[in-house]
Amino acid sequence: MQAQAQAILKVIASVGVEQAEMELTDVVRTMVYVRNINDTDAVAKAHLEVFGSVRPASTLV
Repeated sequence: MQAQAQAILKVIASVGVEQAEMELTDVVRTMVYVRNINDTDAVAKAHLEVFGSVRPASTLV
């Protein structure tokens, strides 16, 4: 799950954020949905890896 989350977050960063001529530091909020509660740690780790020192408000449901 972590690898899958990393992959999609990187796609969002490169396609969504960069095409809008912005950077990850411009992201102020993220919302992530998981189907299995056991995947939350892996997804949170992927989120931290992709965003690095950027700390947008984040909701994990």
